[in-house]
Amino acid sequence: MEATATTKEPVQKAAVTEDRTGRSRLVSNVLFTWGGQMIFFLSGFIMPRMIDHKLGQEVLGVWDFSWALIAYFKFVDMGVTASVNRYVARHWGKHDVEGINRVLSSATFALSLAALAIFMGTIVAVLLLPYWHGMHSPEYLSVTQKSVFCLGCMLSAQTAMGAFNGVLTGCHRWELQTVRTVVSQSLTLVAMLVALWLGYGLVMLAAITAIGQVIGQLTTAVLAYHACPGLKLKWSGVHKGTIKELYIYSGKTLLPTISELLLNQTTVVLVTGSIGLSALAIFTRPRSLLRQIDNLERKMAMVLTPTTSSLESCGNLKEIESLLVKSTRYSIYLVLPMVLVMVVFGGEVLRLWMGPAYANWILPAVFAVGFLGNGIQTPILFMLEGLNAHGRAGLGQFVGSALSAAAVFIALKYFHGGLTAAAVAVTVPLLIVNIMYLPMLLCRRLGQGLGSFYRQVAIIPLLHILPFAVCLVIGRLLFRSYPVAAIAICAIGCVVLAALYWRHVLPHRVKAGLQRYSGKLFKRADVSAARGVIG
Repeated sequence: MEATATTKEPVQKAAVTEDRTGRSRLVSNVLFTWGGQMIFFLSGFIMPRMIDHKLGQEVLGVWDFSWALIAYFKFVDMGVTASVNRYVARHWGKHDVEGINRVLSSATFALSLAALAIFMGTIVAVLLLPYWHGMHSPEYLSVTQKSVFCLGCMLSAQTAMGAFNGVLTGCHRWELQTVRTVVSQSLTLVAMLVALWLGYGLVMLAAITAIGQVIGQLTTAVLAYHACPGLKLKWSGVHKGTIKELYIYSGKTLLPTISELLLNQTTVVLVTGSIGLSALAIFTRPRSLLRQIDNLERKMAMVLTPTTSSLESCGNLKEIESLLVKSTRYSIYLVLPMVLVMVVFGGEVLRLWMGPAYANWILPAVFAVGFLGNGIQTPILFMLEGLNAHGRAGLGQFVGSALSAAAVFIALKYFHGGLTAAAVAVTVPLLIVNIMYLPMLLCRRLGQGLGSFYRQVAIIPLLHILPFAVCLVIGRLLFRSYPVAAIAICAIGCVVLAALYWRHVLPHRVKAGLQRYSGKLFKRADVSAARGVIG
């Protein structure tokens, strides 16, 4: 009997000390998700330029329009995919595999019905496209229909299997998600580049994208079974009460999704209908570049939802408050330098990326200012989701986005404004909501003052980034007359910023890892040099 007790004791201690809140993996999870996002950033940087160069500006507008149209169907799943993440994290923290199976089975049943609705909606959209008055270029009608069909089928398949994403992230296994993303997206990017090189058109690109994403989603399902031992998808696990609970939670999550649709997709449709596909390509490029940065931030903030949920279940409100300050501060550190670059040198960035036809400095500057507010609200919104307190936040975003969409409609239809007017209309209403209303909600929930919150999260990052901002402004003033001197001053600003980030921003764990890695590289270099001398 004593021997049996002795053998079981280490297992019991391991179970007690095992961290299932995700706190110990928070930094590594962010780094893994950023690593996976790099391939999307690379793809988003290369493909628009290649499509514009090989197929033309209007075809690039067709590509943007097809994605915008299909994105309308994302709300059909009613946010269930996002809710799986939260509930799996709660059951995972309590070692409740049966609860995870119940969530997975119930969510997959609901998402399969949503996938069927998306497929039917795609068919209807394809059939109605010829009757849409905004299709200024009828010669691209067939290409648009086929591209929309391929992307709609892709979204339908992704929705049907979307619950497995929540299992991986709810179990805090973001590194598995990253490996899958890097491999599938890399293969898709290579296949698309080969198709363009061989002379294929936009329909082939859409088909390749759809096939690559579906295969990637199937791989996610396999990885979910590996990450969660005992995971089972079964009919007996479908519970009406669980589905209802998922929909109640996701109903709050749905409002931000609808808000994003109003802000992005509706604007795309209005610009296409009022100005045309070529103007849409110009309007979309700075937004797509900022969206890549936004995806980096979202990947950082996504890990906050399951972690906040797990901390709340353990009653650690003080740690949630500390997490709020740290995550928002890191968000400002990430976003603000990129916003400054787009405000000061946005036109030159677009000229270098896409060519002279896209070098409109006003658009990236306006969008970048609005993006700063978005950077502040992203971690806040994900933490509110973890606390199941994001209903009012979603309503605030919905109101802001609705006002933005209405402002774009008025600017284009009644005042016949151009792209600049549309950019300002998109930016201002939601900026006010993001920098004022959403922080106030979370501060109230945690018993913290809004002024104190902004002092904690903003003052130190602003002081660290100020030298970089000064160098950018000086570089911009000198750029036309003395480009070499301007580049040198901007480079000095980058070096100073990197030094300040290394000293004050990077977590000790990351710095220690980088130092160990660089030490190994130097050691290998010394060994190779010694062998060369001996040889």
